[in-house]
Amino acid sequence: MGETAISGFGSDVAHELKNVEADPRLGRRAQRMLERWQEKPGLGFPEVFPTGAELEAAYRFFGNVRLSFDVLAKPHIANALGRSARHESDVLCIHDTSTFVFEGEREGLGYINKNNRGFLGHFCLAASSSQDGVPVPFGVVAASTWTRTTPRGAKSVSQHQLRESGDCESLRWLDTVRAVEHGFEGKKSPIHVMDREGDIYDSLSTMVASRVRFVVRAMSNRRVESSDTEFPLLFDALDGLPVRYQQTIQVTARKGSRLPEQRKVHPSRDGREAHVCVTATQVVLERTRNSPKAYPAKTPINVVHAFESQPPPGECPVEWVLLTSEPIDTDDELSRVVDKYRQRWLIEEFFKAIKTGCAFEKRQLETYHSLRNALAMTLPIAWEMLLLRSQSRQPGASSPPATTFVDPLRLDVLREASKRQKRYVLPPAPTLRDVAYAVAALGGHLRRNGPPGWLTLRRGYDRLLTLEEGWLMSRERCDQS
Repeated sequence: MGETAISGFGSDVAHELKNVEADPRLGRRAQRMLERWQEKPGLGFPEVFPTGAELEAAYRFFGNVRLSFDVLAKPHIANALGRSARHESDVLCIHDTSTFVFEGEREGLGYINKNNRGFLGHFCLAASSSQDGVPVPFGVVAASTWTRTTPRGAKSVSQHQLRESGDCESLRWLDTVRAVEHGFEGKKSPIHVMDREGDIYDSLSTMVASRVRFVVRAMSNRRVESSDTEFPLLFDALDGLPVRYQQTIQVTARKGSRLPEQRKVHPSRDGREAHVCVTATQVVLERTRNSPKAYPAKTPINVVHAFESQPPPGECPVEWVLLTSEPIDTDDELSRVVDKYRQRWLIEEFFKAIKTGCAFEKRQLETYHSLRNALAMTLPIAWEMLLLRSQSRQPGASSPPATTFVDPLRLDVLREASKRQKRYVLPPAPTLRDVAYAVAALGGHLRRNGPPGWLTLRRGYDRLLTLEEGWLMSRERCDQS
C-alpha cells in the first residue's frame, strides 16, 4: 500500500464527511464541526464549541431529524472501502459489538443491564493483515446500532422464535458480513475476523456456502459429524491431534469490563509472551436446534487449535479454537490463520478510541437520535487516533515518515515542545512512531513504561493543540507589528 493511501494525524479529517447525502448546508456544517471536534476530541462540547451560538448550533445539528447515523457514517465507510481496495495484500474485516452506557435519563435509550441504560453498536473495522502483529487500520466499513427493550436474560421468547422474527441480536453478525461483502464487491475478498460471539451456525454455514473468507473463534462445543457416537462434539475431535508446529505469541494486557457479564467472558490480565502449540483438522458441523431449516444441515469447516500447554503459575492458559475458511495444509498457512486472529485486538483499541480518546459516553446529548448522530461523527476521529496509536506500536524501522501523515506546522510545534520538555525529543527525520511517543510525553508518558495508552495520548494531544493555538496567535501578533 502506498504511503499516500491513508490520511492521518493532523490531516484534513473533514474529508471523511465529504459528500454527506443531505442538504448541502448540513454537509458543509458537518465538515466544519468535525474539524473543530477533531482539534479537541476528548473535551466537552462547551470547550469544542466555545461560544453560545456555536454550542447551540451543534446541539441542533446532532438533533436534526433530517440527519441519521447511516447518512453521517456513509462517507467515512466509502473512504475506508477505498483505502482497503488500494491495499495490495489481504484485508482483515474485524467484527465486534460494543455497549455505550450513559448517565441520567435520555430519550430513546434501552437496557444494557438492570442498572445501566444506553445502546449497542456493531462495527466492522478494516485493517491490513500484518505478520508482525501491527496492522494499519483503514476505517469502519459497516456499522449499526440498536437498543434493548428489556434487560439481557429477561426475554420471554426463545432464541429460535427471535431468529424467526428477525429480532435476534445474533443476526447482526451475518447482516454485517453481507453489508461488507456488498461494499467490497468487485474489489477483493476480505477476511472476516470474529471473536466467540461470532460463533453462530447461521453465519458460519452462510459464509461457507457463499465462499466468504473468515477466521472465527469457536465458543460452542458444537455437534459434528462423527462415527464415534460417544464423543460427537467439536472439542472432542481436537483431542489427540498431533502438534503441527509451535509459536511464541504476545498476549496483550486487558482491563476487566465494568459490566459484570462482560467481565466473566473477558477477565483482566497482564500482557506476556505465551508459547503455544498448534494442531489442525477438518470437521463437518451439524445444524443447531435453534437454527432455521433454511440453513444447510451440514457444513464442512477447517479448525485450527492453538493452546498453551505450560502457562505461567496463576495465569489462565491461552487456548483458541479457530473455525476458518483458510487453507491449513502447511505450517505457514496455520501460522497465518493464528496471526489473523491475533490482530482482532485492533477493534478493541478502536472502541477505546471512541470511549476514552473521544470521551463519547460523557457527551451530554439528551436523545438516542442525537447520540447516534454524534457517534457517526466520532468514527473518523477515533479512526485517526487509532492510526496514530497503532503506528506507535510499529517497530522503529517499519514506521512511515511523519511528514507523510502530520501537518507541517503541527510537527514544528511538537518538535519545539519536545525540546523544551526533554522527555522524548523528536529526531531530525521523525517517524510516525516518534510523533506518537512525543505527543504522549506531553501528556505525562514516560518511555520506560512501554507504549503509550489512550489517556496519555489524549492529554498530550490536547496539550499540543493548546501550544499550536498559542504559536499561531504569536505569529499573528508578529505579522501585525
